[in-house]
Amino acid sequence: MKYSRNPNYVGEILIYSSFALCVQRNEFWAVLFFMWTVIFISRMVQKDYSLSKKLGWDEYASHSWMLFFKFGGSAVLSAILYGIFIGTTAFCY
Repeated sequence: MKYSRNPNYVGEILIYSSFALCVQRNEFWAVLFFMWTVIFISRMVQKDYSLSKKLGWDEYASHSWMLFFKFGGSAVLSAILYGIFIGTTAFCY
């Protein structure tokens, strides 16, 4: 919870992405992207709005990202690490 405000959604995305990789059908990815954008993002925005009313929200929001993990509190470091991960995954796929 310190680095990501929604780690449960990250887990769900990873689980269903693995199913989509096993199926290897574009239709499944389309359903997943629809579900992630409509359902997950709307609920994450609702949660952030609710949390923004609480004391300490600004500090918490600066140390974490909405979905992915923010490593070391640095957006640059996190972006580099995610870029390396995505590039390696795309190359291997």
